[in-house]
Amino acid sequence: MQDLEETLKWVEEIGKDEKWFKQNFKKKKGIWTAPNGLDLGILDIAHLPEGLPDIIGNLTIRCKSAKHLNLPKSLKSLILYWLESAEDLVLPEGLTHFAASGFHSAQYLKLPKSLTHLYLDALTSAEHLQLPEGLTKLSLRALTSAEHLRLPKSLKEINLKSLTSAKDLDLPEGLEQLDMNSLTSAEDLVLPKQLKTLICSSLISAEHLKLPETLTYITLGALVSAQNLSLPDGLKELYLSSLTSTEHLNLPSGLTDLHLDSITFAEHLTLPARLTGLSLDSLISAKHLTLPAGLIVLSLRALTSAQYLNLPVELQVLILSSLTSAKYLILPRTLISTNLSSLKSMEDLVLPLWLDGEWNLTSITKEQFVNSRYMGEVIGKIYFAGRKILGTGR
Repeated sequence: MQDLEETLKWVEEIGKDEKWFKQNFKKKKGIWTAPNGLDLGILDIAHLPEGLPDIIGNLTIRCKSAKHLNLPKSLKSLILYWLESAEDLVLPEGLTHFAASGFHSAQYLKLPKSLTHLYLDALTSAEHLQLPEGLTKLSLRALTSAEHLRLPKSLKEINLKSLTSAKDLDLPEGLEQLDMNSLTSAEDLVLPKQLKTLICSSLISAEHLKLPETLTYITLGALVSAQNLSLPDGLKELYLSSLTSTEHLNLPSGLTDLHLDSITFAEHLTLPARLTGLSLDSLISAKHLTLPAGLIVLSLRALTSAQYLNLPVELQVLILSSLTSAKYLILPRTLISTNLSSLKSMEDLVLPLWLDGEWNLTSITKEQFVNSRYMGEVIGKIYFAGRKILGTGR
């Protein structure tokens, strides 16, 4: 590298001083390194000095042009903001992580063979894009068509958030995680047999959707009907936040986390016995709702009455943020996080003798709580109206 004096001249050019240099760079065995990475912020950088000290973490630069951008040869991770074109960009051969948000075309872009993680979230076309064979993680969030897209077999994770159609999309057989948030139809979609995670939050129908048995996590956020939906037996987490009816819905017995946030009534809803997390944030009545005994997390944000609600004795997290009356409410002793933020009175509210964790009672005043003559012990924190707090927590 250049001697320290030359490097300090560059430090002054970018508006920093020797103190900043020594805070970011450490000398070890005669070599200056930036052990925590380096963020050059929004500085107007005309160039980087030849032999810039080794960057151990991320090197983050905001610049419109790569001209005169002399990147350290030992660089492993690079983030470039605002870059308008890949012209003049020379990436070091040992680079493993590269992210750029600015240029829309892959023209002039030459990616090193060492790359394993690539994020080009402004790229709108795959034309000219040559992906290295060892790539394991790829994010092309702005890509609207799979035309010209050639995916390496080594890929394990892909993010194609803006892709609305699977036409021309050839997914690698070993792919484990796929995010196609804007996909509206499963036509032409062939999912790899080893896939574990699938996110298709805009898919409106399960027609043509063939789910691999290896899937453990699924998000189908726009699906309004479970018709044609065949869920794999090994599924653990399921998000169907737009589903309005449980008709045709057959939940796998091993499911542990379920989100059905548009269901208003629990009639015909049969919940798996192994469920530990449940969100039914549009449910307006607990009638017909049978909760699994091992449930740990429960969110019922729209419920205004606790009538028919039988809470599991091992429940730890409870969200009833629209509940206006504590009548019928029997709280488990195991709770460590509770949201009853719409309750305006302590009437009928029977609290456990040990109040652990965090309790949100922000529509009740601290004076109301004190006047209720609660006989238990607060070992967590209670949040009251007016930003008042009781307890210090553990």
